[in-house]
Amino acid sequence: MSGPQPLGATAERAMRWRGVAFFLFTFSFLLSISSVQATTWSWELPPDRYKKLDPFERAQYDKAAKLLKSASPAASAGEFEKFKIQFPDSTQLSYALFMRGYALQEAKQRNTAIKVYQEVLDYFGDQVDDAAPALYFMGVARLDNGDTLKGLQSMKGLVENKAYQHHPLAAGALRRLADNHWSNKEPDEAVKYWRQTVRDFGQTNDTERDLATANLAAYAIINKDYAGFENFYLDDASRDKPDNRRWIASTLCDRAQVLWNQRNFDRKKVPTEKEMAEEVTAFNNWFKTTQPWWQKANDEWGYYERQIYVLTHYMTDKAQRDRSLDDSVGFIRKMPDKAQQNERFARLIDLCREGRAFERARLLVGQMSDPAYAMYKESEILGSEGKWDAVAKKLESVEASGNPFWADRAVNERARIYREVLNKQPEAIALYERINKPPGTLWGIQECYKRMNKLPQALGTLTEIENLFPTDASRAAWQRAVYLNEAGEKKQAIAAARHVAIAYKAAPEAGAAHTMLEGFGIHLVGGESEARE
Repeated sequence: MSGPQPLGATAERAMRWRGVAFFLFTFSFLLSISSVQATTWSWELPPDRYKKLDPFERAQYDKAAKLLKSASPAASAGEFEKFKIQFPDSTQLSYALFMRGYALQEAKQRNTAIKVYQEVLDYFGDQVDDAAPALYFMGVARLDNGDTLKGLQSMKGLVENKAYQHHPLAAGALRRLADNHWSNKEPDEAVKYWRQTVRDFGQTNDTERDLATANLAAYAIINKDYAGFENFYLDDASRDKPDNRRWIASTLCDRAQVLWNQRNFDRKKVPTEKEMAEEVTAFNNWFKTTQPWWQKANDEWGYYERQIYVLTHYMTDKAQRDRSLDDSVGFIRKMPDKAQQNERFARLIDLCREGRAFERARLLVGQMSDPAYAMYKESEILGSEGKWDAVAKKLESVEASGNPFWADRAVNERARIYREVLNKQPEAIALYERINKPPGTLWGIQECYKRMNKLPQALGTLTEIENLFPTDASRAAWQRAVYLNEAGEKKQAIAAARHVAIAYKAAPEAGAAHTMLEGFGIHLVGGESEARE
């Protein structure tokens, strides 16, 4: 292998940080066994093959394809059958036969589709572009029929056939086989297929490659086999390149965070708290050894941010946490840019605050050179402690600091706290009126009135939004209908919903309005209401 370079910049970005890592986890383990196909394959005849059809063949193909696109798969299957009968000598006969099976499968006629796929394999097995999809979708059909053994046999036949195994659909087959082994508590077999996915589709199927990489990372973390992950992605030519080693470390760290946040992750057995602690400690001990690679890659901050996340969120070793924090402070203070220093300190404060290390968070506040920014971070610490009255007072100090950016942010946050946390609605309304940045502040005011059970005032504010701010009009009109319905004002709610459905036909809220009217037994046709029994 050539190391992580084939994964490219796209994969580096795709694997970065927690949000995308969660995406990888979700799609890898929660997608149904028959819902995903490789993104690089399409049933439509490629242009180079379409050009080989004569005019009569094209007309028949176009007819069949149009029916399939218009969600008429059974009719489409009939037209592909006609293609086979009318043009028995066509150069695209294998494709027409496969497409008949595909259309039948789309029409839920899976058993017949399986027989057609078998014909493709029997008579056109050397036509890879059609035979490989036939074998793949035969497996899908069998799995959908509940015949797991034969379905997986089809998938295995696809990935083990040297002629078929590099077809784009083989990547999906590999994942299905791997997922089956994983769910059967056979992780070593799953790893074999994940590695094959990376090797065979590392440069041609980003989605399957990245899912396989995420799964391999999880396996390495669970089994404390970091060397195995490194050795698979690195060879002699790439092993000593800092960017490659940093990629390895960041991939494993980002995956670890998802793994530990999702405690229901499918393992051989549910780990005890002690076992989880050992897993985290082992990972942290390994991750610390990667710091020189981050330094050589000019991304030492990336190392500190990840390591301190682990130390504040998953470990209880305060001494080690504090040592790492002290080291990171020393690193930050060497930065020449004061604004960048403050951003880095703010990030560390957030990590400590999220990990409930409030004392350390406050020490970091003291490192900040921007007084208004520091006070705002102190208000966030107080919020994490649940000291909301103190938060409001601290925000008042930020407002009085003379810093326009932080003063504006502080007054908006204070209004939100009065509205959502302290239930001081009059005070919140006064702040929103002082801020006076509609329509945002009007939305805040209408919610305050609603919380105070002052429905007329809330409705009046929503009407003001609808009349004055076109981009928010449909949303405001729909919110009126919702409030009226919640208040049991049936007649007015119906009128408000009808208004939304008619006046804002193209808006997303129109669909919700129709649903509300249907709930009242009203079917709206061309602006007129028809009551239904």
